[in-house]
Amino acid sequence: MSIRSVRSGAVALVLAALSLSACYGNISSPGAGDDDGPGGGDDDDPVNGPLVVSPSQVTLDLDGTQTFRATRSGEDIDGVAWTIEGDPAGGTVTAGGVYSAPGVEGTYTVVATDPASGERAEATVTVAELLVTTHGLSIPSRHPRLWFNPSRLARARAWFAANPFNPPSSEDSGAGWADTALHGLLSDNASGSCTNAITWALSRLDDVADTGGVACDSCRWTGEQLILVYDWCHAHLSPAQRDAYVAGMSSGLSAWANKDWGGPEMFMNNYYWGYLRNELEWAITAYEEDPTWAESMLDFVFDGRLAGAFDPSTAPGGESRGGVAFEGSEYGPAVSAYSLVPFVTTNLLGRNVYEETPFWRELIYSTIHSTTPAPTTVPGVAAVGYTVFPFSDDEGWNSRLQAQTHYYPDFMTAMATYWPTENVGRHARQWSEMVGVTPWRQIRAVDEPTPPLAFDSLPLDYYAAGPRYVYARDQWGADGTVVMMQLGDAAERRIGHQHADYGTFQIWRGGRFLSRESAAYAGADTTNVTGYAGSGSVDGALAIAHNTVLIDGANPGPQYTGPSAVVERLQSHDDFTFAVVDLVPPATRMTQWRRELVYVRALQTLVVVDRLQTGAPGATKTFVNHCETSPAVSGNTSATCTVGDQALTMTTLVPAQRSYRVVDEGGYAHSQYRIEVDTTPGTAESYMIHVLQARDASAPALTPAVAEDGASYTVTLNGAVSLTFQKGMTSTGGSIRIDGTETALRGDVQRMTVTGDGPAWEP
Repeated sequence: MSIRSVRSGAVALVLAALSLSACYGNISSPGAGDDDGPGGGDDDDPVNGPLVVSPSQVTLDLDGTQTFRATRSGEDIDGVAWTIEGDPAGGTVTAGGVYSAPGVEGTYTVVATDPASGERAEATVTVAELLVTTHGLSIPSRHPRLWFNPSRLARARAWFAANPFNPPSSEDSGAGWADTALHGLLSDNASGSCTNAITWALSRLDDVADTGGVACDSCRWTGEQLILVYDWCHAHLSPAQRDAYVAGMSSGLSAWANKDWGGPEMFMNNYYWGYLRNELEWAITAYEEDPTWAESMLDFVFDGRLAGAFDPSTAPGGESRGGVAFEGSEYGPAVSAYSLVPFVTTNLLGRNVYEETPFWRELIYSTIHSTTPAPTTVPGVAAVGYTVFPFSDDEGWNSRLQAQTHYYPDFMTAMATYWPTENVGRHARQWSEMVGVTPWRQIRAVDEPTPPLAFDSLPLDYYAAGPRYVYARDQWGADGTVVMMQLGDAAERRIGHQHADYGTFQIWRGGRFLSRESAAYAGADTTNVTGYAGSGSVDGALAIAHNTVLIDGANPGPQYTGPSAVVERLQSHDDFTFAVVDLVPPATRMTQWRRELVYVRALQTLVVVDRLQTGAPGATKTFVNHCETSPAVSGNTSATCTVGDQALTMTTLVPAQRSYRVVDEGGYAHSQYRIEVDTTPGTAESYMIHVLQARDASAPALTPAVAEDGASYTVTLNGAVSLTFQKGMTSTGGSIRIDGTETALRGDVQRMTVTGDGPAWEP
C-alpha cells in the first residue's frame, strides 16, 4: 500500500488544500470576514476594505502552479501588480496572478500591490516535493525519476555544458536511443532529441507488447531504452502518447513476468535481470499513470524476485555467495549492467538495495580477481587489452576483450561513485582506471572522481563460495601469475548457459593464457570441438573442452541438474593456495574423484593430484590440459606450451605408465590444442599427479620428481619446495615444505568474508 506525503508537513493538510482549491477555487485568507484589516474601515465596503490575497497560504509541488486573487471585501481588484518578494529564484507570477513554483523546495512570498494606494497583501507559498511512499521508496511527482535526482541532474547538465555531444539516431550507436533521450534531457530537447526518441519508442512498443514465445529478447535489448525515453523526455510526451506507452508497457511487462523462463527461480539468468530491470523502472516512472499495476509489480520485484529468490542465494551457504555471475563473461555481466539504473535509482529514492545483500560488494572483488592483471593477447582479437577468465557460455570470448565491454566498466565506475569513501568503491575506481574504458555518457555525467586504492592491500586469493571458484596469484600487478580453480559448476540449477566445467583450472601469465578452457556456446554446432583421441565432434560445453579428467574418453556429468561438487578443504597461506574438491556428485563414470590443487606462489607452479576410483578396473583415465598453440611433447613425461614469450610446462609424475597425445580441437575461432594423457593402471583405484609451471619462455623449467612409500607421495619441485600427499580415495593430512619450514595442509575449509573494507580470510 502506498502513502502520499509531503516532506515539509502533514499529508492531510496538503491534500485538503489541494482538494478544496480544485473543487471550490481559491481559499480566502483568515481575517477577510468581520475583522478590520490594517487599513481599517468596513469590510463590506468594496472601497475601504483591506487588500487580501487568497489563498493566503498554500503548499505546491515542485514546478506546480497556483492562481491567486487580490480582493477587497470579496471583490476582485483590477490592475494589481504581482511580484515575488526576496528570492529571485522563488518562481514566477503573471500579471493575472498565476504563480509558477520553482523546481527547488523552499518558502516564498507572493505580493499583490494596489498601484493606486500602494497597499500590499501577501501569500505564503511552501514548495515541497509530493512523494509516494511505498516499499521503502519515496517516489517523487517530478521527472526524471530514474538515475537522476535534482542534484545529480544539475551535475549532469553542468557536465553536458562542458562535454556537448551530438545525439545518436540509432539504437545500435553507443547507448542507443536512451542516449538520444539523455541529450534531450540535458539540452532541454535541443535539436528535437526527445521528439526523435519518442517517435522511435512509440514505433517499438510492440516489441514488449508482443508476448508470444518463451522469452523476450527485445525486452532485454530495448526495454530500458523505451523506459528511459519515457522518463527522461516525459515533459515532451502528449497525453495520448503517454496513454499508448502505459497500455503497451504495463500489459507486456506483466505477461513476461509470468513466464517461467526468466522467472524468480532463474535468478542468475540474463532474462531474469532484464525483466527485473524493466519491471522496477517502469513501476517507478509510471506510478501515477497506473498505480495499481505499479504496486503489484513492486510487490513482485521486491518480494518475489529479490526476497523470495535472489537474496537467499547470496546468504552464507547460498549458490550466489561470492559475487560470481553464473552465466560467464558473455552473459553474466548482465547481472551488474541490467540492475545498474534501477538499483541506483532505488537508493536515490530511499531504499539501498545494494546494501541488502553482500553480493554487490563481492561482485566488485570477483571482477577484480577475474580480470587479467595486464593487457592480454586473445586469439581472434586484433587489439591487446584487458579481458577475464572465460567460463560457462562464452561464444563471444574470442571476438572481444570482455573486461572492456561496457557492462564491466559501467558497473565499476558507477560503484566507485556509489561507495566513494569505502575501500570497495576505491578499489572499483582502481579497476576502472586500470582498464581505462570510458563508460556510457549517463555514467560520466554524474561521476564524481574519487581517489583509487591500489590492489596491493588485497589478499592474493579470492574465494566465491557459491560456485566454488578460487582465484590465486603470486603477487598483484602486471607481473603476477593468476590461477583460476573452478572447483564447482557455476550454473548447476535452472540458470541457462551451463558448461561441465567443474574441477577445472586456468592459468594466466605475462599477457597470455597459458592454459584455459575452449570457449563455446552450449548446443551450438559451430562451437563443437574434436572428440576424444581426435575422433568425431562433440559439444564444446562438455568437460572435454575444459581441463579435467575423462574416463574412457568422456566425463559429461549430469549437466544443469544434480548435486553439487563439494569443497572439502581450502587454505589461503602466504606461500601457497590449497584446495580439495569432491567431484563425484556432478561427474559420471567415477565412483570416487577428488581433485587436489596446490598453487606454490614463489615458483608460479600448480600441482594437481587426482584420486580416482572406477567401477571397471580396466578403464582408461585421461588427464586433459589445453594450449592455444601446438605444444612440444617430450616423450610420455611432459609437454610445453609456448605462447608468445610465455610458457607452461606440464609434467606427469604419477602413474609411471602413461601416453601423451595432442589433439587439434578444430578450426573454429575458439578451439585450441588439447593434451590428453592416457593412463590405464588396471586397478579401480589410482592416482594422477601433474605439475604445471608458468614461466618466461626463456627461463629454465623445473625438473620435478616424486617419491612413493606405502602411505604417501612426496613431490619435490626443486631444492627448496616439496609437498607430501597421503594416499587414499579421501584427502587427509599432507604438508608442504618451503625453505626448510614445513606447514600442514589445512583439514577444513577456510572462510572468506567481504565488507566495505574488502575481502578478508578468516583464521
